[in-house]
Amino acid sequence: MNIGNISVCVACYPPHIDCLKKLLHSVNHQTLKPRECIIGLSETNDDKKNILEQELNAMGFQFPIVISNKDAVCYQAENRNRAIAKATSKYITICDADDVIHKKRLEIVYEQMEKHNCHALVHSFTDNISNTDYNWALNKNPRIVLGEALYDAMKKTEGRQLHLPDALWIHHAYITFHKDVFQHIQQDTNKIYYRYEDSKFVRDIIKFFGKNNKTMVFVDLPLVLYNR
Repeated sequence: MNIGNISVCVACYPPHIDCLKKLLHSVNHQTLKPRECIIGLSETNDDKKNILEQELNAMGFQFPIVISNKDAVCYQAENRNRAIAKATSKYITICDADDVIHKKRLEIVYEQMEKHNCHALVHSFTDNISNTDYNWALNKNPRIVLGEALYDAMKKTEGRQLHLPDALWIHHAYITFHKDVFQHIQQDTNKIYYRYEDSKFVRDIIKFFGKNNKTMVFVDLPLVLYNR
């Protein structure tokens, strides 16, 4: 089994636990397995957390699952930060609990992070396919955009989505980054950024590390099936 130095971090709350299990099945189909999956779960006491953690780890997934819980209602940013803080790998990749990922997502993002020696990577997504094998078609020669172009695009845009010159969307929940990034930048838990905290996180990374091609890489591949 091929295991990468990468952790999957997921923000979740109780109504999305059934969706979370579907996500974990897609993670289990990865051609490169993660070292661990960390779930930041809110509205869950310790007893319920322990029961769920045991249940998930008994489902036969090829990676350990750790839950960082909090009994209170939390924003997604708080759940993500708590999960990321527990991760132990070189790279952290973020997933939404109600989405599923392409079977080569971890392999592709890991290879591109290593190749470009960058702080973070983002990619595109799809929302218009019906797929159960996590293996929808991908372009064999995807467009790669490095940090300088992303930095320039960010300065010219406002709002939730960061648009490249051809108006291609990047959905900011789908980011992979070096664990060291978290020492400098965390997801903003201010309630004014509710539902936009992932977008702000990506922009904060670009701003912090500056106009440098090793800051970020964008890979034009829809590696997530986005559940609207």
